Amino acid sequence: MDATMIAPKLVEVPQAIPAKVYTSEKVGISRKTHDEHLKLWQGYANKTNQIRKALAEMTIDPSTANQIYSDVRALKADYSFAYEGLINHNIYFETMGGDGGPALDAVYAARTIAGLVGNHFTLNRRIDAFYARLDRALLCIEIVATLEGHTKTAGNSGNAITSFLQLPGTVAVLEPTMTAKDLLKPMSDADLETGFCSASLARQIRYQFPGFYESWPDDKLERVALEKYPEFQDRLCVLPVSLGVSPDDVVTYRLRPRTIVEWTILWSRTALITGLFAMALLNVYYRLLVPRLSA
Repeated sequence: MDATMIAPKLVEVPQAIPAKVYTSEKVGISRKTHDEHLKLWQGYANKTNQIRKALAEMTIDPSTANQIYSDVRALKADYSFAYEGLINHNIYFETMGGDGGPALDAVYAARTIAGLVGNHFTLNRRIDAFYARLDRALLCIEIVATLEGHTKTAGNSGNAITSFLQLPGTVAVLEPTMTAKDLLKPMSDADLETGFCSASLARQIRYQFPGFYESWPDDKLERVALEKYPEFQDRLCVLPVSLGVSPDDVVTYRLRPRTIVEWTILWSRTALITGLFAMALLNVYYRLLVPRLSA
């Protein structure tokens, strides 16, 4: 390296998971799950450092670059993926575990609430919030399945989207930013069919690159892919960027019959509102109209 070149600032590669994280075993997140995330965390940190070193050592010639390709642009594109993956896992492990309560600071709390942290609680929080709004509005909607959950149980043969679309109900998007007025975003079956989902990483890769890896055994293809892209460890789907969704966003839902309790609440609320309106009319009648008519 040139003596005048500024040395790149490297990120710290994590060597162990904070002890507090393992306390989440009591709520169902196993030690093995966290240990697998540690591998991803280390992979993102190592790739971040590798790209920073490559950028620092690179001799840049602007005359050879254009909007289609340049060495710097290629490294920067991969750098954004690696560094954002590192930041997400920093937030994940800072927030996970302990005795409950708020996250370490307002930034972590805000990002977690916004659904930007890719941890295992995000979907559950969204569904809980969704049902809370439905309970208030007394809407009778039942989530049948998520694309992520269905893919995990559908096996490794074929495209899980095909069997997902055969489930009862209607396909929609359960957005992290949903409001009571816009609970579900419609999605057409045809749009979803442009993607591919499988619990097998090898099948996903062959779908993305048809004809290139047909002769490779599944275990070899997955091993090589994970060595280069450790973030693929938990990937389940290859979805078009234009859809703007992830597998845990896509759900099927259906209307369900109201229970006796729900009907009771609905009619009680209707009767209460009607009674209050009648009392207001009677109050106006006896206070304003009756005295004038008597005069």
